[in-house]
Amino acid sequence: MKKQLCLILILLLTLSACGRSSQTACPGEPPVNAVAAPPAAQENTPAATAPETRPEVEATLPPETLPAETAPSLPLATEPAPSETEAASEDCAVCSLYFGGELAEQGESWKVSDFLAHGFHITDVAPTCTGVGYSECVCGDCGQVIVINRTLPRGHQYRTTTTAPTCTEDGYTAHTCWICSDSYCTDVVAAPGHDLETTVVPPTCTEDGYTLHSCSRCGAATTDSIIQATGHVNTTTETRAATCQSDGYTRVVCNDCQAVVSETTIPQGECSYTTTKRMADVAKALVDAGDTDYISYVTFTEWNVDVCDGCGYPDMDTFRFAYTNTEATDIMLGYVNELRRSIYGDKLPDVVADTTMIEMAAIRAKEISINYSHGGTFTGASAENIINGGSSIYEHFASWKASTGHYNAMIRSGYICMGYAVYKSPTGDFLYGVMLLF
Repeated sequence: MKKQLCLILILLLTLSACGRSSQTACPGEPPVNAVAAPPAAQENTPAATAPETRPEVEATLPPETLPAETAPSLPLATEPAPSETEAASEDCAVCSLYFGGELAEQGESWKVSDFLAHGFHITDVAPTCTGVGYSECVCGDCGQVIVINRTLPRGHQYRTTTTAPTCTEDGYTAHTCWICSDSYCTDVVAAPGHDLETTVVPPTCTEDGYTLHSCSRCGAATTDSIIQATGHVNTTTETRAATCQSDGYTRVVCNDCQAVVSETTIPQGECSYTTTKRMADVAKALVDAGDTDYISYVTFTEWNVDVCDGCGYPDMDTFRFAYTNTEATDIMLGYVNELRRSIYGDKLPDVVADTTMIEMAAIRAKEISINYSHGGTFTGASAENIINGGSSIYEHFASWKASTGHYNAMIRSGYICMGYAVYKSPTGDFLYGVMLLF
């Protein structure tokens, strides 16, 4: 009966090992682990019986099921060889209980509690996926080792993972034991290789051309048939003159890729004030362009200034009244005579310009810019109107017309000649004016 049970267990383990012999290792992994072969059968091996619940556990497997890599070469709990029995009975009082005493009388019903009760030290070894479990009993006096309570291996618990093939690596189904990590593979699918598409990339001015071979599945790519970059061979030279506001340049531009091949800077120049314009017109253009610093000059319709042709800004050192005193007198006479005619009609002759009065008015206009009062240089005039404000001839006339004394001087019937002159204020933003009547 013992030998039959042993043969059945050995056959089961052998079939398990054979069942794995056709399995393959997963790509990139070591070969499949083999089930550990049991050690060679020893003589006088007790029959394996069904295990009992600890601590009263009987031996369950014959020694043939103990894997060679886990089970030590230990004597079995059975009748020892005559030489061992004799030595133990003479030298060890504890072991003599086993070999010739109480334990020997129990035959094949050895239990852990029996060994504990007689001074043996017990070490339990749990079964693994491929190795049996057992209890190792060591004599406390002589170190004699006896193995009992053998249990069957637990067997592998596999989990399955499927990996799809890539262009360069095989696909497979991996079976991995979640307990001990033993694994093997099935359903291997060969890598299909790359599905290449070819694209020709022409060269540019700065980059080489080439033929691109790229895989439509994984994106892997290689290149060949390199064609060197052409360089900038089709160019145009552009030139912009420098101004008083910005640098100029001479620039070589590629017509194919629009890159600037080379550039030489022409330094910014200075303003060139070659044009004279009315201050009011210059100021309005600058204000319209967003420069509000010149808004107060928009009304200076009778003033001139030299302007830069490049930027349009005025040279304020040249800011001046637009008319000579003789011209200004003629304009003022038009306003005065129109006023007198509105009163007298054709009964009085028009007042006329007098050169001496104009020269004397110019002297007085400068004097009142320093000392604003009547008097000063003797002019020989019958009446004198003065003013220290305004930016135009008409503003002076309108201001005097609004003042009774100045108004009466302009319409007096006895006056027949006049001189008028202006002088620019030190700040340059208004006029001193003098009218002399005789």
